[in-house]
Amino acid sequence: AAAGVGIALIPSFLIEPELAAGTLVSPFDLPLSRDDAYYLVYPETGGGEALARFRDWVVREAAS
Repeated sequence: AAAGVGIALIPSFLIEPELAAGTLVSPFDLPLSRDDAYYLVYPETGGGEALARFRDWVVREAAS
């Protein structure tokens, strides 16, 4: 998001300096609800082998 190519769902306390500097903005004044989940967003084309390996690693780590 800071590079200008998307959005990020992140607790505001983690980006307080960026919010203060205006590097990032919060479009909504809503709390981030947490449901102990991970989300991986990637192109419909699948993202390639490197992304698949990363996804598999995240799944293994979350399971342990």
